Amino acid sequence: PVGAVTVDGKGKVVTAGLFASGSQLGLFEVGLETASDDDHLAGAATPGFRTADGFNPLSPHIAVDREEGVTSVLLAPGGGKLLSGQGFVVELASRLDALPDGSKPAALFGSFDGWTAEAFGGSRAGLLLGLREILDDARFYKAHVAAFDKGESRALKLSPTHLKALQ
Repeated sequence: PVGAVTVDGKGKVVTAGLFASGSQLGLFEVGLETASDDDHLAGAATPGFRTADGFNPLSPHIAVDREEGVTSVLLAPGGGKLLSGQGFVVELASRLDALPDGSKPAALFGSFDGWTAEAFGGSRAGLLLGLREILDDARFYKAHVAAFDKGESRALKLSPTHLKALQ
């Protein structure tokens, strides 16, 4: 078409953009320096933790991944928790300083393994019990927000921010 740019691809390899799922790209800077880690939050269950809030669009690691063909990333929280937090999709093919939309999580991440079970009594059955309790609290909170806000509610396992994330 008129105005189209022609690129000579003769002898070159052309591939579709790569999607990095479960990545912490832009959530850490130096692997052995925990002060630069924004990929997790302390606690056994943190579903309200948003990886989008800790994403650094100017991380030098992004340029390296872009050079290798990564055009999209699903940011995943680290941690090994029953509910680790929310993941977000970031498009790397556009502006380098673009931030993910914090209002549109793509996934809720969590773990179901022996390490995670330690926080729930040491068994996978304890993990399931913890998950049932958290989901029951999320349903209860949704139905009783006004009572909770007035202090006229039973105690809940997680804060309202975490329970709202499960809605």
